[in-house]
Amino acid sequence: MSLARISVTVVLVFFLTAVCIVSLQLVRYRNEFVFVMVEESSSHALQALPFGWERLPGIFVDGDSKTIETQSVPSLLGASLAVHNISLSQGIEFAESLRFTALGRARLRLTEPLHVETRNLEGDPIEMIDNSARIVRGDLAITRTKRSGLVYFRYGDEVFTLGPGETWAELLALKDGSLVRIDPDNWEEEVDLCLLRGYPMTRLAVANMGLWPKSGVVTVTYGALGAGRCL
Repeated sequence: MSLARISVTVVLVFFLTAVCIVSLQLVRYRNEFVFVMVEESSSHALQALPFGWERLPGIFVDGDSKTIETQSVPSLLGASLAVHNISLSQGIEFAESLRFTALGRARLRLTEPLHVETRNLEGDPIEMIDNSARIVRGDLAITRTKRSGLVYFRYGDEVFTLGPGETWAELLALKDGSLVRIDPDNWEEEVDLCLLRGYPMTRLAVANMGLWPKSGVVTVTYGALGAGRCL
């Protein structure tokens, strides 16, 4: 067999393998996807408060009906994973994203600065976000998603998994320049102390919401969006 014929055969095998993998993906995730919610909540990230702004208008999630309302729905063909990420401070959302992927992997760049502009009483533009008060250990990566709904995560130097219905959370504080993890058994006492001393804190929460139907992802206009959260 000539070298050219061998090369053609190898290319054909790779092509047919890729076609089989894509076809299998389309069948396995024809009607549903695994839904993950990530919430980053910081105590001091807002350095300016916008008037009348409590939530962003782009996405609404209803955990009871397993529906997601958004102003724009991407192609869900083969999508195996959806990740909804919100960032807030003092109960006010300042960043939100929703992404779908057919690879079952995603990376949330929590360490990247966020910028949101508002205006002061004089009408001059000012930056709302103090990124130094967003206390995280690194980016959050979803490295694998299984058809059973099990999701594999990597956060900083930690690796963990969440099955459908399971959650993970961590509260970090910046004390005198040092990153400190708050003991869950003493959250209330430690939080009161940090607030008293002005230490910024960030709670990162991750929830595996399980398998959700693709038929529940709908496009709505801004005025028709709901007004709730389920994480």
